[in-house]
Amino acid sequence: MAYKTNYIIRFKKYLLKTLGDDRSKKLLSRYFTNIHKLPDISLPSDLENVKSLLIILPLDMMELTLQMKNLSMLMSRFGDCKTVFLCEENLAPFVSGFQNSETITFQPEEKDLFSPEWKKLYSEVSDLFDLCVMLEKNPDLSLLMLAAKTNAPIRVGYKKGNCSPFLNVCFNQNETEKTISERNCFLASTLGAKNKKANWSISKTTTEALKQVLKEHSLPVSSSSSLIGIDLYFLSQNFEKGWVEDLIKEIKKIPDIHLYSFGGINSQAPLPSWARESGIKILPPLSVPRTTALIALSRTIITGKTTLFGMCSLLSATAIGIFEEEELRFYCKGTTSKLKGIGYCNSPDHSTIEKIILFLNNPVSKKKTSGKAAAPKLKKKQ
Repeated sequence: MAYKTNYIIRFKKYLLKTLGDDRSKKLLSRYFTNIHKLPDISLPSDLENVKSLLIILPLDMMELTLQMKNLSMLMSRFGDCKTVFLCEENLAPFVSGFQNSETITFQPEEKDLFSPEWKKLYSEVSDLFDLCVMLEKNPDLSLLMLAAKTNAPIRVGYKKGNCSPFLNVCFNQNETEKTISERNCFLASTLGAKNKKANWSISKTTTEALKQVLKEHSLPVSSSSSLIGIDLYFLSQNFEKGWVEDLIKEIKKIPDIHLYSFGGINSQAPLPSWARESGIKILPPLSVPRTTALIALSRTIITGKTTLFGMCSLLSATAIGIFEEEELRFYCKGTTSKLKGIGYCNSPDHSTIEKIILFLNNPVSKKKTSGKAAAPKLKKKQ
């Protein structure tokens, strides 16, 4: 019997692979159209009856960061609903603190149309939700099938997916907005959510644990406004050694500061020897909650990584983002008193360093961020 089952699974996989994604999608679309007749819906009036919500998160960490404001707006809109997030296990810490929510996780290798683990998920999410929101913009058949198997009467996503009947409401991004994060919010806005600032709050337990890490690396915890964090891992991998060394040298000239380097989120490639010998305190890899606590305790963060820059934005922390000119319009909505996007062509030069130092010497960048959050609050667990 088991041999027969495995044979059928292998045959189905072979058939879908032979057909290709587009034709496989059409085949499964016909199947669902014939078996599941979707009810006629009217938005936003039908959303008033929503009591339970499944949100399928993006697979990419950077994309999830760019969706956090959209998520915050959705959670505010459906704050009284039972909410379940579905995501890869390594992304769960980003949403673990949302109130009145649960998280279902999976490993990347389990995300297969015919895997036993994925089929088990079908039963876990079936007939439990009034609304299913797909935030992955390019969902494959496994994610589309999962959304369909929820049998939620309202299943929404981005038009890029073009996924009827798996999803029955698809939205375009708002191309009038400059940044990707703001464009993503069009989905929440269309579902009736207000434009609410997406901040994270940080638990006292997490902050105390982070302070202990700082003490172990001889960094101050009482005068945290002196802490400047530089993403040395990113800079050393993407920019010339001489430029990074010159940047460090100029930052060290600023009085009464303590310079440290991020150890990355969870794991990171080794630093080159010259970076390890730069005299900067190198922190170990940190979890997402502890990274958010570190950002909130710091005076300024310097990075070129969109994920980290996005986290600073969510925390209303002071940060400098070093991006190519073309990237600025996607990740930086102009310069604010706390967020500074600095662009360069081909590679950063001495003028880039001058702009960074000028911002670091700005009185606003010397103030410690509060780390307090606006509703809906996210209480990060250690």
